[in-house]
Amino acid sequence: MCTVLLRLRPDSAWPVRLAFVRDEDRDRPSDPPARWWPQLPHAIGGRDARAGGTWLAVDLSSPTSLAMLTDRYDPTAALPDLTSSPTRGTLPLVSLERGPHFDLEADVPGGVAVYQPFHLASLQRDRERWIAERWSWTGSALDHARLDAGDHVIASRASTLPGELQRRARLLAELEMVDDDDRDFDAAGDSTWSDWIDLLDARSVQPDQLDAIAIHSVAQRPGFGTVGASLVAIAADGRVRYDINRTPDLSPDAWRRVPIN
Repeated sequence: MCTVLLRLRPDSAWPVRLAFVRDEDRDRPSDPPARWWPQLPHAIGGRDARAGGTWLAVDLSSPTSLAMLTDRYDPTAALPDLTSSPTRGTLPLVSLERGPHFDLEADVPGGVAVYQPFHLASLQRDRERWIAERWSWTGSALDHARLDAGDHVIASRASTLPGELQRRARLLAELEMVDDDDRDFDAAGDSTWSDWIDLLDARSVQPDQLDAIAIHSVAQRPGFGTVGASLVAIAADGRVRYDINRTPDLSPDAWRRVPIN
C-alpha cells in the first residue's frame, strides 16, 4: 500500500520532486539503490532481491527520466487466479527502456492481464517537454491518464475504500503547504528536504492507522507495512537528487543521500 507524493513544475529549475513511501512484506529482501540492470546501465534504483525488479528507478541517460510502481490494494475486488504471474517490478524498467514513447499495452509482453493490479507512473523528457503519465490496472480494467503540472497523490489503496479519498485530500493539502519552488535540491546540508521529511515523519503514527503516510502494521496483512521511503528531485538540466530512508518509521535522522555518478 505504497504512497507517492508527486510535484510537477515543468517551468521550474527542478521540474520533478517526489516522495515515495514503500510498503511491503517486511520479510521480502531488497537491495539499496544502485545500477542493477545491464539493459539500463545508467539507471539507479532499489531492487527487489527476490524477483529482480524495482519500485522506483531513475535513468541518468540524457534526458533524465524516472519510473515507479505501486501495487493496487482493494480487498473487495474479485481477482483472477494469477499465482504464477510475472513480477510487476519489471514494468518501470520496460518504461525506461522504451523512453517517452512508452505504450504500456503495446510494449509489455503478454499485456497487462497477466499481472496483479498495480499503478505505474512514468516521467519522461521529450526534448523540452515533460511527459508524465499514470496507468492503473485493477485486474479487470486499465485506466490511463496524463499528469498535469501541479501536485498529485498516487496510492495503492483503491479510492473506493472507506476514508481513502479523505486521506488523499489531506496529503495533498499538506503537500501544498511545502514551499520549495526556489530551492536548489543539489545543495549540501540537512535542510534541503526538511519540509518533505516533516511530511513523512511517522513516529507518532499508531499501529494499523491506515490513513497515515506510513503504516506500522495492517491487521488484514500480517507482516506487511512501511519498509522505507525515497525522495527524488530532477533538475531541468538533468541533475538528480536522490535520498533514501530504510527505517519503518521513516525516522528523520535516517535519511541518506544516494551517490549519483
